[in-house]
Amino acid sequence: MSYAEKMLGDHGVAEDIVQETIIQAWRNMDRLLGMEGSVKGWLFTVTRNLVVDWVRKPHMRREVVGVRTVIRS
Repeated sequence: MSYAEKMLGDHGVAEDIVQETIIQAWRNMDRLLGMEGSVKGWLFTVTRNLVVDWVRKPHMRREVVGVRTVIRS
């Protein structure tokens, strides 16, 4: 959780990323249990990849445009 939060600076989004990481781990349980490498390393890699994907999403590139109110008499 802290790894994702440090990269994102947003606790709520970090929670979503961690939840998705856990879901992916659950879906790949057979592979995780049978692999020779570190499960912890796999989890960190998946978390990092999900953070990168989230940051690249179009919603991150939108600019906020101010709204002007014009009063006509």
